[in-house]
Amino acid sequence: MMEETLEVAHRVGCHPEISVEKRLAGAERTGEHKTSTLQDLERGRPMELDVLLTAVVELADLTGAEVPTLRAITAVADLLNQQVAAAS
Repeated sequence: MMEETLEVAHRVGCHPEISVEKRLAGAERTGEHKTSTLQDLERGRPMELDVLLTAVVELADLTGAEVPTLRAITAVADLLNQQVAAAS
């Protein structure tokens, strides 16, 4: 997902200086924690997917970037959000 996101970033003229490996290493250093998205899900609130996934997929559509993993995760997360909304 990160590699696909970087491809989209490059296509819109952004060139992040931090590598995927460095980002993953930084995340590992934070230790045990729950992301805000997981906290939302556990509390029965909708996850904030638009800014995290949907926007990147939309930019991929505009730039012609192939993002199959992001599309799959977005679809699954959307279904999960619908289930959370139905349960509320």
